[in-house]
Amino acid sequence: MKTTIRDIPARQRENYEALSLGFKPSGRLHLGSVLTLAHAFTYAQQHPTTSIQIDVMDLDYDPQRGNQYPSFLHLRDQTGRLMSDLTAEELQIVTDDLTDICGLPTNPARVRKFSQTLRQPAYFERIARKFRDRTTNGNIQREIFGKTKYHDWAVPFTPICPCCNTSNTHFGRFNNDKTRLSAICQKFTCPNGGQRYDVPFEPGQFNMHYFVDPSRDLFPTEDGKTVGLHLFGGDYERPHGPQRTVKATKIANITAMLSEPGDTQPDHFIGPTLTWGGEKVSKSAAGVAYSTQPDRKELARRLIEAAGRGTPEIEFGSIRPGND
Repeated sequence: MKTTIRDIPARQRENYEALSLGFKPSGRLHLGSVLTLAHAFTYAQQHPTTSIQIDVMDLDYDPQRGNQYPSFLHLRDQTGRLMSDLTAEELQIVTDDLTDICGLPTNPARVRKFSQTLRQPAYFERIARKFRDRTTNGNIQREIFGKTKYHDWAVPFTPICPCCNTSNTHFGRFNNDKTRLSAICQKFTCPNGGQRYDVPFEPGQFNMHYFVDPSRDLFPTEDGKTVGLHLFGGDYERPHGPQRTVKATKIANITAMLSEPGDTQPDHFIGPTLTWGGEKVSKSAAGVAYSTQPDRKELARRLIEAAGRGTPEIEFGSIRPGND
């Protein structure tokens, strides 16, 4: 397993059957996400038989979301549409645009929801078996936090409250036979508010820590290919926890703990950060959703050009159409 930072030409020399990416359905598809996708398509231009597997991370758990948050599995926009459906639709639009710009005969990207991926029997069985093992679970806790933050019955999964569809930042607890997960509901307007509830330890009943879910790359893609490279955005170059270990390195270590003989552990690629006026572009910033760009395909073309530069940051103002 190799981690490459921003050097897409170095990755071009490798022959990967499939690339892997994941995007959270937290809003309109962000231009920083399109920049990461542009790197995947830059690779696909030179390797037209390579597949690009994209997961919409509808069971993603990130402690930064706060102590009470709606699960992406159930999160809806103002019109009542599932955000995961909206993100999947936008990813299809973006990848169609990038396919056309790159001159590829067919779109190499396949978009699925992570909740579908987790339901694959081989993957869920592996996750269940590994985390029911006290040693493996403890080692992964230490990798995430730099110490065993919780008791060994706690796992990096947050059960979804069946009454209000929210989760929280605390690890879920296994029951004695490790067939159910429990947590305390932090939404105090919920009938379960302030009380412990439990759910079956089954796909769709819990969210998974975002350092753990890239382990899906150990299993074949939808079209049966082996993932050789996972692409991350620039945030994954940042150090994390008391060890100050790069996020992508922690993910690689955890994926290794969840691997078994015969598995292929993918290489990692960390792309540049998209900035605007020298500051990292926030997902909530106005004017950075791909679907709202007045000339989105021209912007996508420029993002593909920028993807080959290998710079740590790409200034949005310098590539935005109309700013020439």
